[in-house]
Amino acid sequence: GTAVLREIAMRQQLLAALDFPRSRVLALIEERGCPGAQFGADDEDCGACEINRECHWLTLLNEDSGFAEKAAYTVNASLRYGVQLIGDMSRDATHDPANCTCDACEWLRAAEQLIAEFEETLPANPFRPTH
Repeated sequence: GTAVLREIAMRQQLLAALDFPRSRVLALIEERGCPGAQFGADDEDCGACEINRECHWLTLLNEDSGFAEKAAYTVNASLRYGVQLIGDMSRDATHDPANCTCDACEWLRAAEQLIAEFEETLPANPFRPTH
């Protein structure tokens, strides 16, 4: 019924929201001129690289990994990480994230709202702290 359609729509919104942090990480990789096409867990260069966590995250989102088929809560967790990445990248800038109109800040506010809306639909987790 409508609950299933709502869940599908929410999942699609979560997936779409990942495009922004994905593009930012891809830009970082391109900027650095990384030789590998993708993150290698056993690659010494990847292990020593300062953006290895970001590359690893990007690899997990790769279409070949079947990420688009993952459960909504997995997509939400990846979006939370994307919010953290963009937040970390934006902290260096001299602006007020609450009122700034740059792409990163506007995306952050929209993504945080989307995460909150999604998490409101989840059943209570007795293992998650409420404060």
